[in-house]
Amino acid sequence: MSLELIVEFLQLLLWFIIIPFAMGWIPCAFMKREHRTCGALMAAGYLAMFSLFEIIVFPMVLFKCTFTTAVRCMAVLFILAASVGILLAWKESLEQAGIVRRILCALGICIGTDPAHGKGKKACAAVDFGNAEAENGHYNGKTAFRPDIQSICLWGLFVLLVGFQLYQAFTLAVFDGDDAYYVAQSVTAVNRDSMYGYIPYNGFGTSLDIRHAIATLPLWVAFVAKMSGIHATILSHLILPFLFVPLTYLAYYLVAKRLFAGKKRLIPAFLIIIGMLQIYGNVSIYTKETFFVMRTWQGKSFFANFVLVVTVALLLWLFQEDEEAGGEKEPGLWMMLFCANITAAFSTALGVFLMAVLIGITGSCLAVRNRSVKLLWRFVVSCIPCVVFTLFYIGMK
Repeated sequence: MSLELIVEFLQLLLWFIIIPFAMGWIPCAFMKREHRTCGALMAAGYLAMFSLFEIIVFPMVLFKCTFTTAVRCMAVLFILAASVGILLAWKESLEQAGIVRRILCALGICIGTDPAHGKGKKACAAVDFGNAEAENGHYNGKTAFRPDIQSICLWGLFVLLVGFQLYQAFTLAVFDGDDAYYVAQSVTAVNRDSMYGYIPYNGFGTSLDIRHAIATLPLWVAFVAKMSGIHATILSHLILPFLFVPLTYLAYYLVAKRLFAGKKRLIPAFLIIIGMLQIYGNVSIYTKETFFVMRTWQGKSFFANFVLVVTVALLLWLFQEDEEAGGEKEPGLWMMLFCANITAAFSTALGVFLMAVLIGITGSCLAVRNRSVKLLWRFVVSCIPCVVFTLFYIGMK
């Protein structure tokens, strides 16, 4: 393996795992400790990362800034945000006893303490194989590391399904006509130092197309390509499936944790069913399963398979909060929901309408159930990004 490949791999590790995971501590620091898991940190980190990119880069597109300016600005902001997350993780880890325990806490693996070992002492990591149940944020040390055969088999089958999909995505890269626009925009941004300033079909200059300019995901692909030194086309077709496919199943895992809170053995079974539906869902060229398999790197696919699913997980999370509190005890959830709305615009312009409808209906139901106007206003505030981007879309169309 050449030195160049090693550097490219380390760059991808930085921008795909380390930076978003560290940024995930910003919203998760305001959540209950038992909810601050490794999966929640990663999902929150990507929502924060994509939201920050959309907030900064979209105005730069409107003012016709160069792509190099955007890259430099976002690289600094991402590193600063990740540094804040690392500081929050370090502050939280100081409450734990022992170096190993502190590291696990920072990674979202070790939460709470084991009552059997006493307060402030080393406790087992909260690794749940399906039969460890948490009570008040504490995990029973006698069962947390005792997986049963059924859970191991189900999780193993799920891993095989995901591995099969990743293998197919890598070896059977599907040609899609929309790549002539979306992937070409990423390549054009890198090669011509311009953001949505050229028609990718013929290379001629053009005025701003607000329909596509709102969704800055192709520019994020170009950003990663620029930072890693990997061609944007290779990044889209061969590497992004290894990011977006696991992220999709992470979102479904968060949904399953809410649906099967008291029956965790059902989580891998649920994920297996989802995996089979994704494989055999090509009943039409318009299904989200078709987009998931054949257009993994496109914004429409990312919105339908990750953004909407993780939003459902957040809404279920809020529904299961105390009826009187209505989620007030976890401002981190509202921060994630706010970021999810911005990420919808980051993915596709249509996402701002669909997210507003989803959160509006669900939020109204939750507010009526709790008889809380204050709660309804929280959902309204979380939808402000959708309103802003909708006004931009209508005003500049």
